[in-house]
Amino acid sequence: MLECLEYLYKENLIEDLSFRVDGISSDGLWLLEDRDFGASLTNNIGELPEISRFYNLDNPEDGLWIFHDKNKLEISFEELCSEFELLEDSVVTQLVHLEYYSEANNYFIRHIDHEYIIYSLNEYEERLKNNKTKGRGKVKTFKVNKSKIPFCFCYKDQLFLYVVLNSFFNHKELIEEYFEGFDLKE
Repeated sequence: MLECLEYLYKENLIEDLSFRVDGISSDGLWLLEDRDFGASLTNNIGELPEISRFYNLDNPEDGLWIFHDKNKLEISFEELCSEFELLEDSVVTQLVHLEYYSEANNYFIRHIDHEYIIYSLNEYEERLKNNKTKGRGKVKTFKVNKSKIPFCFCYKDQLFLYVVLNSFFNHKELIEEYFEGFDLKE
């Protein structure tokens, strides 16, 4: 992901780039997946459903949630894990948020960031039942602002958004399933 961001910065597709680095992890889980509702990513970004959920067949609490606000032109991806991380008495999830716009029938990412979302145990239990439940805090790890990254931009044959999600999230197979409908040739 860092190589990809460096390339985008050098090509003037990103104007502002910020990071918070507290540690590096190479852990990953490979799981079977399924879609509960919603849709995979398509080339018509504006027509994506408001909510999509992909989950592990063996453990439905392992999931990838995608929230699309068509009015604000925003998409958020939140990963929930049955074996969640604890910070003191809080559950920590991950979220990638982006803002996009359309110009000449093409979609561009103007902002993207990654953050850890902090829930109390009760809030997290409620979050598993209700996708509108919000965490009580967040820690941003990186953000890109003032960018014009084409949604279909590929770095080393991988879609930029895929690179970002795959760099942070543990459920690699759920990410694969979400991107299976995106045509890089369009």
